[in-house]
Amino acid sequence: VFSINKLNIYYLKEFFNQYIVIDGRLNIIKDKDRTFVIDFAHTPDGILKVLKLFSEYNNDIISVCGCGGNRDKSKREIIGNILSNYSKYSIFTSDNPRDENPLDIINDMMKDVNDNVFVEVDREKAIRKAYYMSNKGDFILLLGKGNEKKQILSDRIIEISDFQILSDLLGDINE
Repeated sequence: VFSINKLNIYYLKEFFNQYIVIDGRLNIIKDKDRTFVIDFAHTPDGILKVLKLFSEYNNDIISVCGCGGNRDKSKREIIGNILSNYSKYSIFTSDNPRDENPLDIINDMMKDVNDNVFVEVDREKAIRKAYYMSNKGDFILLLGKGNEKKQILSDRIIEISDFQILSDLLGDINE
C-alpha cells in the first residue's frame, strides 16, 4: 500500500529529477513563473495523493477538477472536500459528464467545501481562470483527464485536451 510520507516524497522528487514521463501522469509543465501539473487522478485516493505530494513544496496550489457523469455519486462530495482542503483555490469543472447535467455533478461536489471553490463548467475557461488567479510560484494542478483528448457529453463527443489548452494558453500569454 502506497502512503505519502517524507521518505516517499524524497523518492518521488528524485523520480521527477530523472525526467521520466508517463503520458498523463504527473506531467509537469513550467512557464517562467508557475508550474502546471496534468494528472489523470480522478478518485478520492488518487487526488489526495497528488495534492499531498505537491503540498510538501510549500507552494500554493490551485486545482482544476471535475467528476465523471454516470459514475459513483458518493465520491463527488469526498473529492470536492479533498480539493477544497488541500488547495488554496479549487475550480470545479466538467470531466466527461456523459448523460448527466454538468452542474448537477458540480453541485454534488460542493456539499462539503470551504469558501475557496469556484465553478466554471467549461474546462478550457476553468484552466484559464486558474492561470489568472495564480501567482508566481504557484502549482496549478489539472486533474482528472490526464492524456485524454475527448470529453463525453450526452449527445456528442468533443475534442478537448488539457495539454492543448495549456499550450494555447501559454502561447497566448507569451506572445
